[in-house]
Amino acid sequence: MSSNALHAILAKMLLDIEAEVVELQKIFESSKMESVRGNAILENVFAVAISSYVSKIYTKAEFVFSKIAEKIDRSKPGQDGWHSELLLQMSVEINGDEGRPRFLSEKSLELFNHLRKFRHFERNNYASEIAAGTASEKVEIVIAAAESLRADFDTFSERYFEIAAPAPERPVS
Repeated sequence: MSSNALHAILAKMLLDIEAEVVELQKIFESSKMESVRGNAILENVFAVAISSYVSKIYTKAEFVFSKIAEKIDRSKPGQDGWHSELLLQMSVEINGDEGRPRFLSEKSLELFNHLRKFRHFERNNYASEIAAGTASEKVEIVIAAAESLRADFDTFSERYFEIAAPAPERPVS
């Protein structure tokens, strides 16, 4: 796969993540409507839906990280704890002939690690254990993570792919 093709694939994946974040924001805003507030059942349904969206957005970002590990690093963690190891791999510079600059900034590493832990919680607990307040907090974190990921991708593109062109148009809310 050529360098330009890989960049295009990663850019498309990032646009997909950003589009999902826009959809998440719409769902989150509708959960604040008067018809939902005060109705415990509807509040729980929205909390579960929001949590699922957050989890899926993290999974899409993790797929981006996996692509970089496979196509550029030619080495992807595979043992227990590989999810956190993959994040760490993306946060360091790889030296040598097939080297690459770090992909994730410290800020992104912290945000995505938080989302990784939440995804584990969301996948392994009952829907009734997801609180509306927790879900809304995660919306703020996933928005910040997506913004940070965009900045990281742009920096990485300049350094690794030597592409300083403006980023593709982002979805608007």
